[in-house]
Amino acid sequence: MKSKLPPSAETTLSLLTFFAGGLFVIACGFILQTLSGILIPFFVALFLAYLAEPLQKLLIRFRFPTGLRVLLVLLSTALILYLVGQLVYNSVNALTANLPRYQMRIQGMLFDVADALSIPPSVIQEQLTEIQWADHINAGAIAQILGQGLGNFVEFLTNLFLVLLYLVYLLFERESFIRRLENSFSHRSGASRAVGVIHSINQQIASYLNIKTGISALTGIVVAGFLLLFGVDFALFWGLLTFLLNFIPSFGSVLATIPPIIISFVQFETLAEPLVIMVLLISTQVFVGNVLEPKVMGDSLGMSPLIVVLALIFWGWLWGPVGMILSVPIISVFRITCENIDVLNPVGRFLNEPKLR
Repeated sequence: MKSKLPPSAETTLSLLTFFAGGLFVIACGFILQTLSGILIPFFVALFLAYLAEPLQKLLIRFRFPTGLRVLLVLLSTALILYLVGQLVYNSVNALTANLPRYQMRIQGMLFDVADALSIPPSVIQEQLTEIQWADHINAGAIAQILGQGLGNFVEFLTNLFLVLLYLVYLLFERESFIRRLENSFSHRSGASRAVGVIHSINQQIASYLNIKTGISALTGIVVAGFLLLFGVDFALFWGLLTFLLNFIPSFGSVLATIPPIIISFVQFETLAEPLVIMVLLISTQVFVGNVLEPKVMGDSLGMSPLIVVLALIFWGWLWGPVGMILSVPIISVFRITCENIDVLNPVGRFLNEPKLR
C-alpha cells in the first residue's frame, strides 16, 4: 500500500510540476519559433493537402493512378496560387495607377471638411503642399505596407517551391502512412487505437476546413458581388481578401471589411453609395460571424471560444498571419490527441466546449 505524502510535500510536488510544465511550454515555443522557416511551409502544405482531399477522393473514385493523382493535385494547386498571385499583382498595379485620382478625391474631401468647420482653405492648401505624395504613395510604399501587413504569408509565397515539395511527399504518403503505422505496433489493440486517433484527427480537421472554406468562399463571393454591383474598384481583390482573412477567427472579418469601405468613400463623390456599401458589408460579416458560422461550425469545432481566441493570439504571435490561419486546426489536433491519451484526457476535456443542458 502506497504511503500518502504529507501536505507540504504534495504542495511542493504540485509547484514543481507546474513550473516543469511552464518550462516545457516555453521550450516548445522557442523550438517552434526557431524552426519556423521549416515548420511554416510544412504546415501550409499540410493545410493545402487537407483542402485538396475532395479532389483526391474524386480522382480515386475514377481510379486514377497515384502518380497521376499527385500530379493533377499539384498542377491544380499551382494554378490556383498563380491566379491568386496574378490578381494581387494586377490589383496593386491598378491601385498605383489610380493613386493620383484618389489623391485629388482626398484633397477635395479635406476641403469639404474644412469648409464645414469654417477653416480657411489656405490652411489646408498649405498643409497639402508640404506632403510629398510621390514619396509616400507609390508602388514601392504599397508593396512595403503589404509586406509588413502580410508578414510570414509573404515568406510562404517566396518559399512556394518548398511548400509544393512538402505537398508532394504528403500526397504520396497519404495511403502508405496508415499501413506503416499499423506495422509499427506489436499488438493489434495498440495499432487500432493509434489508427483511431489519426482517423479522428483527420475527420475533425477535414470537417473544419471544408466548412470554413465553404463559408469563407461564400462570404468572399457575396462581398465581391456587392462591390461589383456598385462598381467599387478592385472588387474581385477585396472578395479574395475577404475569403483569406475569414480563415482568421474573430478579427479576420473586421480586417476584411475596412479596405473596401475606405476605397468606396474615396472613390464616390457622394456619401450615399459608401454608406450603403458599409451597411451591406458589415451586415454580411455580422450574419456570417454571429449566425451562420456558429450554427454550422459549432458541432464540428467543439471548442471553447476563449480557447480559440487564445490559440489565435498565441499562434499569431509565434508565426504571424499564417499562424492565425492555422491556429484552430492546430489546437483542434491537440485537443483530439489529448482526448485519446489517458494521461492527457483532462486537458482534452478542458479544451472541449461543454454543451448546455
